[in-house]
Amino acid sequence: MFGEKLLKIGERRETDTLKSEHLKAGASPIIACVDDSEQCDIFGKVHMPDVPDEVYDDSLNIDYGANTYEMEKENIANSGQGTYLISPIDERNKLSLEYRNCTGLAAVGTSRESGKNISFLTHQYPQEFLQDSRRAFVRDLSERLKLLKELSEEGSIDVVIYGGNYFTRDDGYGEYDAAGRSIVEYAKDYKKSINLLSEIIKEQFGFRPVVITGPNRISNNQNVFFDTEHRQLHVVRPRSKKNFETNESYHATKNALKLNEKKWREK
Repeated sequence: MFGEKLLKIGERRETDTLKSEHLKAGASPIIACVDDSEQCDIFGKVHMPDVPDEVYDDSLNIDYGANTYEMEKENIANSGQGTYLISPIDERNKLSLEYRNCTGLAAVGTSRESGKNISFLTHQYPQEFLQDSRRAFVRDLSERLKLLKELSEEGSIDVVIYGGNYFTRDDGYGEYDAAGRSIVEYAKDYKKSINLLSEIIKEQFGFRPVVITGPNRISNNQNVFFDTEHRQLHVVRPRSKKNFETNESYHATKNALKLNEKKWREK
């Protein structure tokens, strides 16, 4: 499999989440449904194929632009506006719009109490959660993961990562973005984000997650909707040849990330 490596003597093999080795028999992994942004109307609302409007409208919106009062009312963990959002754990479907450079995480388990799926969703900005808000983010995400573990049946938990931008100097955006930031910093942010999220999840659950879709390769938004009951993550991203090439899932190990990065740069 692409991204695998030979083990050194005494080295423990990683649990292969791409093969659902972390799940018990009968537990389903999170499945991605990737749609293009033509499914969005002019107001940014995501029209998901095969998702009834009432299901979409009743979902919890993890709104990156919400103020702290709105976030506290919904029990959404954060370190202030424009930093990161971590939703509560419950049976509701989850929605979050306008992931630009932001990454996200979807986690689901089967409730010990009800036998139904419960989930949470995140939306985090790399320049915040990798820097000034890092300690608070690691604490809050770790606490959510611990709680999900306590609430869920053993062997029922799955976690995936998505989002983020990956640009190179060859992508036609010039040397700097509109804010004067070097374009290559986006790729650095992406790699640091994946590695940190993978480490936090590995510490809590003993496995590294799947990156269910690779990075966004063009400058635009990604929107997501998580169907908790069916464990389906709908990802709406801009239509482009470059994004089609990064739709492939990969195991969130440093080696797999490095090999996928080489593949993206070659295309």
